[in-house]
Amino acid sequence: MTVDLTTPTSVHLVGIGGSGMSGLAMILHAMNHEVSGSDVVDSGVVQNLVSLGITVAVPHGDLPKRAVIVSRSSAISDDNVELLQAVERGLEVLSRADLLSSIAAQRATLAVAGTHGKSTTTAMLATILLAADRDPSWLVGGSAPSLGQSAHWGSGPDFVLEADESDGTFLRLNASGGIVTSVEADHLDYYGSLEALQSAFRTFLTSIDGPRVVCADDPGAFSLVGIGKVITYGLSDGADVRATDVHPGPFDITAVVHAGGKTARLELAVPGEHNLRNALGAIALSLARDVEVGQACEALASFRQVGRRFERKGQVRGAVIVDDYAHLPGEISAILHAARQGGWHRVLAVFQPHRYSRTAALWREFADAFVEADELILTDVYGAGELPIPGVDGHLLVRSVLDAHRYARVAYFPKRESLATYVGSHIRSGDLVLTMGAGDISSLGDELGAQ
Repeated sequence: MTVDLTTPTSVHLVGIGGSGMSGLAMILHAMNHEVSGSDVVDSGVVQNLVSLGITVAVPHGDLPKRAVIVSRSSAISDDNVELLQAVERGLEVLSRADLLSSIAAQRATLAVAGTHGKSTTTAMLATILLAADRDPSWLVGGSAPSLGQSAHWGSGPDFVLEADESDGTFLRLNASGGIVTSVEADHLDYYGSLEALQSAFRTFLTSIDGPRVVCADDPGAFSLVGIGKVITYGLSDGADVRATDVHPGPFDITAVVHAGGKTARLELAVPGEHNLRNALGAIALSLARDVEVGQACEALASFRQVGRRFERKGQVRGAVIVDDYAHLPGEISAILHAARQGGWHRVLAVFQPHRYSRTAALWREFADAFVEADELILTDVYGAGELPIPGVDGHLLVRSVLDAHRYARVAYFPKRESLATYVGSHIRSGDLVLTMGAGDISSLGDELGAQ
């Protein structure tokens, strides 16, 4: 279901403090709608919304009398008092996907999809269009230091957004251009099988009414290339937009970009070939929006990493602590490959598996994900609200890794609270400690006293 948002109205968001809903609230406010919302926690995100002039109730309470449109976060249960009041008043309750597709209908939507690389590529594309004076709108699923804020409603024709595949939202956007960064097994609790996930990405790509951009280096994404005309990017020789003369550093990477018979030097202040690919994808779609390759590369020189993407947390006794959101095997391999090129004495990978359903589906796929780490330190599964599944825990990954690599150095800590003591006593000057996962592992740097 979509609604008409061309004229100002009153919109109430239940669960407004979530990462998905808060960005929509900022955009609706910028579109001159009267925005209100509620949440259970008075967080920094909530306070930021309040500073913009958005009314937020904590905790949930009475639905505002002026509310015309009500939308809910996926985290909100059906018995929420405000949802019940909305039904009693005869108001339709929109999902986040409903609301996003209604907003996207107001602009030429440039959708960035993929099982990983979405947030960074979205932020890079918005950075390029912003530097080109296009005043784009954007919605990034994380903090975006280069853009100043994760969501913005500009005066230009383009709306750059991160297209989420986790619940099928990306199939409802009617995009005017799009990117597929990668296709890897994930969200199988929703799709049921890898084949169904791949089919959804095919549907997404064919639904795009405009330039279709696909990563030539990712096998899952590249399998979609036969679907109509596409623009490819990557380090592969045959890619339409490709990079050569690649020089990685600990926290940066440089290359020469080739596109349409023209070349330009690209200097990124973020590390890794995976980020270089993200940049090439953003450049490829920006070229289709009439931005010159040199102009795109120049814009990306000022790009700074999205939050929780190889984010430097500080140092502890000469060891550098870096945190990353990587939680899929392909993401982990890419991050560790980037880390391996940084010249560290040792790379210590600290990984927290995320969700019982994901661990149950993918634990065997992690067998080779950590091969470039000198030592793997594992925790138990971060449930993210899921109920435990009997027999599914972090020890499954220990088993998977050691079955494939008998002499790998692996330490397992089923109790999260004992992790900081071990890591703190184990690190040495010159080490890189890389924390990975989508749960609370990001706080380990603070627990170690990183400065």
